[in-house]
Amino acid sequence: MFARPLPLLLRNTSFTVREGRRRGVSRSRMRGRDLVRPTRSLRVPRVVPLDTVELRARAYRPLLGANQWFSHTTAAALWGLALPARLRDEPVLHVTGANGRQMRRPGVVGHRTRSVPRIGTAAGLPTSDPLRTWLDCAAVLSVRELTVMGDQLIERWCSLDDLRVAVSRAGGIRGITRLRAAVELVRPGSESPMESALRLVLVDHGLPEPECNLDVRGSDGRFLGRVDLAYPELRIAIEYEGRHHQEDRATYLRDIARRERFEAERWAFVLVTDGDLVDERRLVDRVRRRRAERSSDAQRV
Repeated sequence: MFARPLPLLLRNTSFTVREGRRRGVSRSRMRGRDLVRPTRSLRVPRVVPLDTVELRARAYRPLLGANQWFSHTTAAALWGLALPARLRDEPVLHVTGANGRQMRRPGVVGHRTRSVPRIGTAAGLPTSDPLRTWLDCAAVLSVRELTVMGDQLIERWCSLDDLRVAVSRAGGIRGITRLRAAVELVRPGSESPMESALRLVLVDHGLPEPECNLDVRGSDGRFLGRVDLAYPELRIAIEYEGRHHQEDRATYLRDIARRERFEAERWAFVLVTDGDLVDERRLVDRVRRRRAERSSDAQRV
């Protein structure tokens, strides 16, 4: 026996039992095998995927009250903020409520606050704004991870001064010590989380801090290109090579021509891949050796 079709507006979206009843769906129909029940009073058609944070948040959206919003690492994922792999696709959603409205449901970590902060809209969902999200994430992120996210924030959503003011006012927030350390390490100019992470690896291991996204010109004033990280006094460029640099032939050929222009001006490269960041000491040793070589060359000249 075939189940009676759902109303058109409910066939591809989650809905509460109350909404289903309002649209004429019987209680027995809402027990149909074509509907998933992730938590009480919520129904999701099986055709609706739930395999990402955004999709799960969309499914739970009908349960949010007027003073509830997605927060913490869920908000970070919705804003597209950099999260470490262990938190990138959490099976639970973080929801914050004001005035004692703390959500308690399977699949949800509920939080509460005394006042409603600035709420934004990410992926069409009510979400703590990016700056508040950064503060909330301090409870679970390391100093380095907070710094990478902070670099990202000041490129798109706020200024470094905004971060400093927010930290100074954060008081007893969980992770405040890590926030205070991270805000001192945040730098403008980073164009990707991997660039930020690479800079911090070098600094954490005692190397001088490199310049971010430096525009380089040749001896004749001609623009050679922009490098991810650089020690310009030694003419060392450190570049993160994402997968597209290796897999796309046109990009690969452009990279070769670009490096040849730099090498003609006596620049040396340290190329970094994802695998290099797994073994930080080996990477740092490569950069340290390159610095020593260029320092010796400079002394001979």
